[in-house]
Amino acid sequence: MEAILEEIEKENKQIEEMQPKVEFADTFLLNAKKDISMGEFAKLTEKEFGIGRNKMFELLRNLGILMKNNLPYQQYMKYFNVIEGIRNGQEYRTPRVTVDGQAYLLKRLKKELGNK
Repeated sequence: MEAILEEIEKENKQIEEMQPKVEFADTFLLNAKKDISMGEFAKLTEKEFGIGRNKMFELLRNLGILMKNNLPYQQYMKYFNVIEGIRNGQEYRTPRVTVDGQAYLLKRLKKELGNK
């Protein structure tokens, strides 16, 4: 009987430890149905990594994923869609993270930063 109670207590502890990860995964998967902006991606991952949009851009530049102008290098283009347009007479290009890109970046950031 005591062994069963210890096993139940152990399993409850595991569930408690995994709860934040499950909540994070649920949030992430609900939003992983479309391309999102880097700001949206940073908001989704803020609980996990504790960094905002600007720090996310900086980190991805330091990891060699984005260039100085925040556009992806050629080998990472499959993870981004670049939106082009004109605003106030100026051309602009903005990277949006694809569904595959969200999964890749999440995996890469976990590898580089670990879980905080």
